[in-house]
Amino acid sequence: MRRSGAHQQALNTLFPLKRVMAYDVNTEAVRGYADEIGSRLNLEVIPVGTPREAVTGCDIVVTAGPILKTPHATIQTGWLDEGAFASLVDFDSYWHPDAMQAAAKFCTDDTPQLRQYQHSYWHPDAMQAAAKFCTDDTPQLRQYQQM
Repeated sequence: MRRSGAHQQALNTLFPLKRVMAYDVNTEAVRGYADEIGSRLNLEVIPVGTPREAVTGCDIVVTAGPILKTPHATIQTGWLDEGAFASLVDFDSYWHPDAMQAAAKFCTDDTPQLRQYQHSYWHPDAMQAAAKFCTDDTPQLRQYQQM
């Protein structure tokens, strides 16, 4: 949980946060995280009991766990609210490929890296979901490149 504290701080600077929903399989770790981040950033941090509670109803979702060779794809289609933003810092280790397919837009800060992983990544279904947005002729990629 400590690793994502930097994400909370950065997001809180850009988008003043009101509340953070935090999940970890280790309940002691998530309670410690809630205490630390809550006091450091003066935020309401709510430890939740399930991954779905940490995703559904949120405007911004950051998954920042370990990058897994065999992803467990916990986050399912329909959990992320329409219009919400998700940052998959963990290389999509926690996202089911169908949930990624349901995204309206996929952005990357490194298209060559994404293309490299399309061919060698250990979670090809998820990379295929991401790749559908990242061909040179898609409006999504053109829009991102113009930013």
